[in-house]
Amino acid sequence: MPIPSSVPNLPSIKMQNHFPIQFKYHFDTTLKLIDLARLLPEKEQTAVLPIFFHVLLADGAWRSGLSGIKFTRPNPEDYPSLDSIRHAFEQEKASWMALLAGLTDEKIESQFERTNMRGEKQTAYVWKALHQVLYHGMQHHSELAVILTNAGHSPGNIDFIFYE
Repeated sequence: MPIPSSVPNLPSIKMQNHFPIQFKYHFDTTLKLIDLARLLPEKEQTAVLPIFFHVLLADGAWRSGLSGIKFTRPNPEDYPSLDSIRHAFEQEKASWMALLAGLTDEKIESQFERTNMRGEKQTAYVWKALHQVLYHGMQHHSELAVILTNAGHSPGNIDFIFYE
């Protein structure tokens, strides 16, 4: 679904150029929050690990679906520390950047079929799935930012408009 040309003051945006910067922001913000979570006491670090794992799980599931590959659900026990989850996010970021580099506007506006984690077939627009990953991440970034702020380790301004 292209952006209407009648929107005032909106430059021509190629969707294939739009998503890489947003995903870079998504992953860089996640990595920043992981690094700040390292400042928490060990018990609190353990408490935020499930949130980071949940985001990692969702990111990987959507990437697999968009890539047309079978998703292998990771085991949370494989990520016992913030270091291990950070490493996994660095790998996930690289995989997403490679996927996004191959997307054209035509592909982004197309539909794809995937099997969700319950084994059900789903059809969705590629652009909608990409936004799902970003907005899902934003929800959990906000939750983590509140936890960190309440513990005296605010991430500061993590709004997209101030990124880079």
